[in-house]
Formats: sequence, structure tokens, C-alpha cells
Amino acid sequence: MRTKLYSFSTRLITVVLGLVSLLLIALLAVYLQEQIAMQADALIRSSLRWKFLFAAGLLVVGLIVLFKLLMRIPLFPCVLFVAAAALSMAAAAFLRTELQSDFLLLYRSAVQLRHGDLSFANNVYFYLWGYQSVYVAWEAALLSLWEDPRMIQLVHCLLFSGSLVLLYRLMRTSLSEQAARIAAVLPLLFPFFFTLPSVLTNQIPSAFFFLLGLWCLVGLEMRQRGRWRFALGGALLQLGNLLRPEGVLVLAALAAVGILYLLSHHEQWKRLAVAGLLVLAAYFLVGRLAELLAVWTGLNPAGLGNRSPLWKFLIGFNHETGGSYSDADWQAVLSTLSPTYKVTDATLELERSLIAQRLQQPLGAFWQLFLHKVENLWVKGGLYWALNRYLERWALLYSIVTWYDRLVLLAGVCLTGVGVVLGWKQKRPAVQYLPQLMVLAAFFAFLLVEVQPRYSYLPDFFLFWCAGYGAEELLTRRQNRKERR
Repeated sequence: MRTKLYSFSTRLITVVLGLVSLLLIALLAVYLQEQIAMQADALIRSSLRWKFLFAAGLLVVGLIVLFKLLMRIPLFPCVLFVAAAALSMAAAAFLRTELQSDFLLLYRSAVQLRHGDLSFANNVYFYLWGYQSVYVAWEAALLSLWEDPRMIQLVHCLLFSGSLVLLYRLMRTSLSEQAARIAAVLPLLFPFFFTLPSVLTNQIPSAFFFLLGLWCLVGLEMRQRGRWRFALGGALLQLGNLLRPEGVLVLAALAAVGILYLLSHHEQWKRLAVAGLLVLAAYFLVGRLAELLAVWTGLNPAGLGNRSPLWKFLIGFNHETGGSYSDADWQAVLSTLSPTYKVTDATLELERSLIAQRLQQPLGAFWQLFLHKVENLWVKGGLYWALNRYLERWALLYSIVTWYDRLVLLAGVCLTGVGVVLGWKQKRPAVQYLPQLMVLAAFFAFLLVEVQPRYSYLPDFFLFWCAGYGAEELLTRRQNRKERR
């Protein structure tokens, strides 16, 4: 009975991932077709069209040569780290991204903290969303070494590079060397990934600690380290969550993996229970200590909690913005706060009434909302914050870079789909379903809350891991064909 339930559960995960992949492929294809149609005339009329075509051809040849070199080169993790660091640092130096919006507020607050000024905590932003104070402390610590945005960019470039190496090591738990290399090279060549460190967003360090925590839990090198690795993994996952509160996605995926493991190894329930308790104990202990430390030091006297938990859902169900930020909603909520920015009964009543009103829309409107949210998060791309200063002056070049960026993601999604179709009958250990579960957790969670293109940064790592399964299936069939000859 348990074996049948395990088979049913894994097949269900595979089917749902296949449907999600099919939807993303369709939406990405339509988006690319529309964007190319919009810019095709401008490209034809441009005096630089031949230079663009020559550069595109050179890029294709260069990518093929680079791809083949990386498939054969020794010490691949070291080469991957150096290549990612060089590429992201070059992008940061060339783009000279301007600090805007929340990123500017966070940086200025970090400068204040660096000089011992804690008055930034009085801002409504930090009162409502106290967890942002941790990222301010992170930036302030880096600025204490060199008070310049480039210091943060430098460290984030290194953390992005480390994230790719951790992804590669995680993929080696379930993929062959060649398949893992293919799946690791794709995010290396993904513009969204190697340009985002220039933006000074909390996604970069948060994703690094999440991946490091997962490597401690399931990495091949850590499996002989004893039970202490579960406590260390839980602590690292909480560090990622403190920098950006996405730990619930990781914990949900790990819990699902645990259930699958229990279905296939029910005699190991005590071992699984001990591991789970160690992870959760360390996770919540580190979170509690951070909360107490933030209050004690004055970093945020109100603590690190989210005092407006309905806000993300209020925005997430906004049909007009497709689940993205709405200034009208913010002004409406802001007008109901107390003079000291505390959430009042009027605030809660407003948020609940707006959410209830938006939930009363017909099913067709919800279908459109969810499609728009999928497009905003997964399809349209997150290059804007890094490249926005070039949007007007170099609109055509910006569009071409966006096309390439989306094509890389499309390649990853297509490989994921290939893995679903060709690996349909594969029976894998429970832990090998971790990337699929992470992608699905993110996909369905973001249908309910606010979305922005850059929010896909962490899920995209696991999407490329899923692409590795498709690469594995293709490599296996290629090898079988050679052997039959």
C-alpha cells in the first residue's frame, strides 16, 4: 500500500510539473513572438543591424565553444565559480546600476547604521516589515569594510558564484557529471542571474544561504558528517530566511520530501523524526535569537516580524496590476495606520474588505489574474532593475538582451519538460524530488501573494536543476544509441 501511494505521489508531482512546464513554454513562446514582432521593424531599419547580426552570430559560436570547453575541463566547480564571478563583476562594472526604490532606501539605512544612527528604524517600512532590518545590518557590515555600493556588489557577485557551485554540487546528488554540468552552465549564461548582483537586492545572499543549508542536509559530501549537519542546515536555512522570508517554501518542499521518504522507508521513521526535529529546532532557535538581538541592540525595537501579513495577499489579488505592487493600495493602507505606523483595526478591516471584494470576482477573472501573475513572475524577466538606465538610449539592444535572457530560460523549461516526458517511468529516491517540489511550491505560493519578476531568482535555481533531469534523459538515450551501433 505504501509503495503504491509513493508511486502515485511521485507520478502526481511529475504530472503537475509537466503541466506547469507546458504552460511556461507556451507563455514564453508567445511573449518572445510578440517582442520580436514589436522590434523586428526597428531592427531592420537600424543602421546597426549588420553589427547586431554579426554580434549575434559571434555570440552563438562563442556559446557553443564555451559550452564544449566547460563540458570537458577539469576542476569544473572552480572554473564555474571563477567564470560566474568574472561575468557578474564585469556586468556590475559596466552597467553601473543606479540605486532606486526600496534598494536606495535600504542602502541609505545601511549607511546610517554604519555610522551608529538607528533612526532609520522609525520608518514605516521597517516598522511594518521588520525583517528588512536584517538586510540593512548585512549591508552595513559590508560597508564597514568599504563604504561604497561596489563593496556590496562585489560580495554579492561572489555569493552568486558560490550559489552556482552549490547548485552544481546539489545536482550531483541525482545527476551524472555531464548532465549536472549542462544544467549548471545554463544559469551561468542567464543574464537575469549575473546582472542581479548589481542591484543590491536581498535575493542574492538569501538564496546562497538557502542553497548552502540544503547542501548541508542532502549534499553527497555531508552525508557522512553525522546528525549535526541537520542542525547546521536548519541554522543556515534560517539565515537565508532572515535575509528574505522565503524559508516557508524551502521547509514545505523539505516536508514533502520527508513524507515521500516515509512512504518508501517507513521503517526509518525514527531517524527521519530526529533529523526533522534537529532542522526545525535549529531553524526556530536561530530565528528567535535574531529577534532578541534585533530588539536588544536597537536595530529594530519592534522586532523582526511582519506586522502587515495581509498586505502581500491584498496585492496578490489585485486584478488591475496583475498581482504586482499598487501605489493606490499602499496609500489606502497608509491612511489607516496610527501616527506611529501601527496597524489599527481600520487597517485590518480595509485589508480584509479589499481581499474579500477581490475574491468575489468571477472565475474567468481569476484565470486572467493567475495568467498575468505567471507572466509577471516567470515570463517577462527581471532585467529592468539592472538595465533600466539603458532602456531609452539603447531600447533595441535592451530588447535583444531580453530575448536572449528569455531564450535561456525557455531552454531550461524545455529541458524540464523533456525530463518529465522521457523520465515518466523513472522511480527515483524521495530526495531527488526536492527541485520539483521547490518549483511547484514557489509556483503555487506566488499565485496567492505579490509578484515581481525578480522574485523568481530562488525558484529559477531549482528550475535549472529540474532541467538537468531532461539533460540526463537525452544523454542516456544518446549513449544507448551509440552502444546499439
